[in-house]
Amino acid sequence: ISLALFLAIIWVQSPTAFMRVSDKGQVTWQSDTGRYYTLNRRSDRFGRMQFLRGNGDGDDDIAHGRQLDSCDGQGCWLNLKGFKVAIIQTPDLLPESCETSDLVIIQKRAAGPRAKYLCQSQRVIDPDDLRDTGSIDFAVKKGELHIKQAKSISRKRPWS
Repeated sequence: ISLALFLAIIWVQSPTAFMRVSDKGQVTWQSDTGRYYTLNRRSDRFGRMQFLRGNGDGDDDIAHGRQLDSCDGQGCWLNLKGFKVAIIQTPDLLPESCETSDLVIIQKRAAGPRAKYLCQSQRVIDPDDLRDTGSIDFAVKKGELHIKQAKSISRKRPWS
């Protein structure tokens, strides 16, 4: 089997990411209709371009998420690839977001351990998590959420 064929097989089997969260909490996602959205076009340009290119698209056709009915000044509540995703500014909205979402991304302030514990059945990602993991790409394969983080946990140094 040639190397090119082997790499093509791996590429086809790898799930395509539908959402990217930068290490600073900036979120870019692809809706189920195929349209791309972001909440801040000025931040994370390089990472967003890599995400879009990985999906075979360019940066010229990306819309601002605040134009969606599911977004307001406090966050966005989205249905993406069969998962309910809440993107909230601060942990104040965490209790109600946990009740209605499979995944909660907090952009500006970290949630405390008690708040995360109360929301334990859902995945919560906050600025503290992003500092440890770096940017995160989310994909779905066989109905399961797959997470690819920029930093390897094994490379995490206790002094960094």
